[in-house]
Amino acid sequence: MPEMTDEPAHGAMMRLAARHRRSGDTAGFAADCGLAFRAILRGGSAGEVACLAGFDPLALGLRSPLIDAARRTVELNGEFIALGDWSVTSRRWCPHCLADDARLALDRGLPPERLAHHRYWWDVRSVSGCVAHGVPLARSCRACGRNPGWAGPVDRCRCGASLSSAPELGGRPPGPADRYLTERLLGSRAQACLVDPLTYQEAVRALERLGIAAQGRWSSRKPRPSASEASAYRNAGMELIADWQNGLRQALDRILADGRSRGGRPGLIGSYGWVYELWIGGLPDNGFGRMLKRALREHAVANGVISGRERALGWAPGTPLVDLTAATSSLGMGHRRARGLLLRHGMLSGGIRRSVAFPIDGARLTHLRETLGRTTDAKGLRMILGVGKAQAGRIVDTGLIASAGIGTGGAEPEGRFEVAAAERFLRTLVVGAPIRRSTPSGSAMLASACRSVGVPIEVACAGLQAGTLRATGVSPGRLSLATVMVRPADLRRLRKGDGLTVEEAAGQLGIHHEAARSLRRIGLLGQGRAGPRSLRRCDVDAFARRYMPASEAARLLGTSPRRASRIMAERGVAIAAGPPTCRQIFYLREDAQRRVQPGRTS
Repeated sequence: MPEMTDEPAHGAMMRLAARHRRSGDTAGFAADCGLAFRAILRGGSAGEVACLAGFDPLALGLRSPLIDAARRTVELNGEFIALGDWSVTSRRWCPHCLADDARLALDRGLPPERLAHHRYWWDVRSVSGCVAHGVPLARSCRACGRNPGWAGPVDRCRCGASLSSAPELGGRPPGPADRYLTERLLGSRAQACLVDPLTYQEAVRALERLGIAAQGRWSSRKPRPSASEASAYRNAGMELIADWQNGLRQALDRILADGRSRGGRPGLIGSYGWVYELWIGGLPDNGFGRMLKRALREHAVANGVISGRERALGWAPGTPLVDLTAATSSLGMGHRRARGLLLRHGMLSGGIRRSVAFPIDGARLTHLRETLGRTTDAKGLRMILGVGKAQAGRIVDTGLIASAGIGTGGAEPEGRFEVAAAERFLRTLVVGAPIRRSTPSGSAMLASACRSVGVPIEVACAGLQAGTLRATGVSPGRLSLATVMVRPADLRRLRKGDGLTVEEAAGQLGIHHEAARSLRRIGLLGQGRAGPRSLRRCDVDAFARRYMPASEAARLLGTSPRRASRIMAERGVAIAAGPPTCRQIFYLREDAQRRVQPGRTS
């Protein structure tokens, strides 16, 4: 099957299904191959699809979406797109492109479905049309009026009608913004543009706001356009950029005149509304931001809005000037978090209000923003590792993953972590391990093996890094600790003496780890020792023989734990440990068993 240079993994899987006579059942064909088509649609398993099709895995992976849920972005062919700007909820396509595919297949003597393929840029919503053919992208079948979905094949609807016919499509034909954005996605820009230094996500936002400003209407709030209006605004933004100096000045002239005709207030906000307060005033300290700020400042000074000596829009005697609103926007976080972060790094004086300008080192702010861009918080780290809060905390505490050295304070006391370092840590654990679609005999997934053997996950990770423990395989898909396979027999060799951690003791007893900590504090789990493995196995076994948790009593009674506690109280069974000193209730086993009859209660 020929490889197409603009086809993502989900499009390749649709062609594979059609190639193997499973047209209309792409999900079933993927399942037969051990893959989930829903996951492929979301950017997973691109390497496995490439192996099935005989394609270059790196090239297919580049053309397939890489979703970063924490940052709300999608990486596609090297461009970073807003997560809301990319969607596979329903299909879009260009009938003329599919017709071209059919003609090419006919010339080569091949069936049309062999070459009819989905283009990855069809899934980007900010591209509204096909610039090669000058038509908007289709969203519904000409015959049945429904969206064809992803069942396949690419060139036919579920009703059997061809999608390569070229009806008169309703909607706005593609404009200059569609052409520019498509060229960015394809990596083939013909000429330089002012928004080139911005990411794709930032460029889309900048073009849209330039187009709104070009309308020349004053407003205190930024308009919220519909999808079709946003497309028109982006095209207007591209036209403004074509005549940058005059276009922006004329747009600001109209906004200022409109605001004054409404009896607007003096000052930058009163004169320019959202254009200053919610956009240009908060732009980061990069080339595009400085250019817009300089243009707005010159316009404001020329029209008597501010004095030429006034500190505003990045100008101050000898130092860059930024207000807290601009810094908040630059860092991409809320006011409280941004303020805490700037205070933590000595970049903000106490008592500064949100709208008050203050001198700040623009280079330091840019460096801080770049650092935040390549790091993640504790929640993001847990998503990368595929473990819970306690396990991730112990991995960090043992030094397997180091903090990046910055913390935003308040809601993120754990600080932030390098995303690349976390991914590099995962790769060191599985050096030489093969990809397996099923767990080999005698092996188990790492998390369950650690629980069954009683070895903390951080100890297992250290063993995998040191080579004292070897992974027997890795599940396909995104690498995490949840996809690593090991032999429990090998893992058992990492146990040290008879000591147990609190979490291991809780797992052995079948109780919550906070309850185990409470039992240790009140002395019911024996005399604790120093170190992380502070509990002796014999003391934990003795506790299990002597005490019964309310959950076990509930199983014996055949009812819920809450009702079981009420029944035990009615039968006069004394509580040996419970709230407020312990979050779970425990009874003396001998006393409880004497008064509890196994079976269900009425």
